[in-house]
Amino acid sequence: MRRPNHAKWGDPRLKEHRLTIAILVAALVASSACGSALTGGVPSSTVPAQTTTPGADGVPTFEAYYYIVDESSQPATQYRIFRVSPNLAEPDDLTHSFAIAGGGHRVITDSWMQDTILFVANGMTQSAIYALDVSSEGSEPTELVTVSMDGSKAEGVRDVRLIDDGTGLAFITSEGIEARAENSVLHVISLEKREENESYLLSAESPLYSGFRFLAATPDSTAIYLDEIGGDGPFVWSQWYRVDRRSQTVQRLEGLPPMAVHGFRPVTYAFSPDRSKFAYADFSAMVDQADLQTGAFEEGGGPASCLRFNSDAIGKYEAEGGTISIHDFGSGTTNEVFRNLAYSNNYCKNVARRIVSIKWLDDSHLAFETIDGVYALDIDTRQQEALFVFEDTTAPGDQQRPAIQSIQWPFILFSDHSLVLTDTSKRLEFDSLEAQQGAFFTFD
Repeated sequence: MRRPNHAKWGDPRLKEHRLTIAILVAALVASSACGSALTGGVPSSTVPAQTTTPGADGVPTFEAYYYIVDESSQPATQYRIFRVSPNLAEPDDLTHSFAIAGGGHRVITDSWMQDTILFVANGMTQSAIYALDVSSEGSEPTELVTVSMDGSKAEGVRDVRLIDDGTGLAFITSEGIEARAENSVLHVISLEKREENESYLLSAESPLYSGFRFLAATPDSTAIYLDEIGGDGPFVWSQWYRVDRRSQTVQRLEGLPPMAVHGFRPVTYAFSPDRSKFAYADFSAMVDQADLQTGAFEEGGGPASCLRFNSDAIGKYEAEGGTISIHDFGSGTTNEVFRNLAYSNNYCKNVARRIVSIKWLDDSHLAFETIDGVYALDIDTRQQEALFVFEDTTAPGDQQRPAIQSIQWPFILFSDHSLVLTDTSKRLEFDSLEAQQGAFFTFD
């Protein structure tokens, strides 16, 4: 019973559930005069998407992994790694089982190297960095480097990535005895010639509750982008930096990342595959409480948190909504490429038309998610295409959606471990005990 989830492909239970939801939504639409047309529309177009490799039987395969951590058997931490079965109706494959000394490790699944994940084990006197090739079934982690640390200053490795096509290692160290990172340094070493190394002082003292992490690197690894980020409660502060390895300089990128128009945190963003630009999504509307319904239901209206029926709210917020912009590092320019404007006569969805998440398909195409579904966008022609539409929606006023984690056409994996096969209009969840406990990762 490790697979399937709530229903298999074509399971009549899922069809019945979808029918029930469809009737409920239809009733709400009829009672509140809601429509579903998006201003500007989502016209049909041919937008390339990332693809999967067909299996031997011609059925597209989906490649994803998840790992489970067990720290109950100290002084070592046990790891198990599973590969999602190509046949979604069969149990997943246990591909790796191993232990790494110590506890409280950092696991970096986005190592910037295909099929490789990294582990950081910080101790009182040293920090060790390990790499594991998940494509080699049954393999053990390899120790890449051990770095001496001063435990009295809570010194340790905070983040790590593979660069230079896997022949180099970049890692960030800092002291953390106070509630902030101090003496943060970026180290770059060659794994082939250990005597070749670089170091860059990033900050003597970060803001309160802050520290450095990796964002991205150019394909040739000559430029590395870092984020000095921290927060307290609902407040998040962030500042980006660019390390140029050719000039050996550290540049503070003023005004980056963009902060939300209304809120106290950075916007949702994603770097393009060539790292020449990044896309970000924001929500410009700040809805007045007087324009929202207060009860569970009101005459002629819909659920709470919808805009009031027969108000001028549609016109009031017509020019506001979720936006997607592209910032080009070379030119320093920012251009808006999409705005999710008002729905015609739909009082519920106008409160929730923000962009939930974005992901690059290639250097010219984005996938973005709204409360309605997942769409592809050509950033040059501005054409859009629906990839998947949420049919079993939550209440129309609910603004919460899981983010896109991976797109391997025709599969889309979301952050809540749900998976859709786009040409079936069905959404599945992994309900095996291992999958529910596991942390999912992919390499697309």
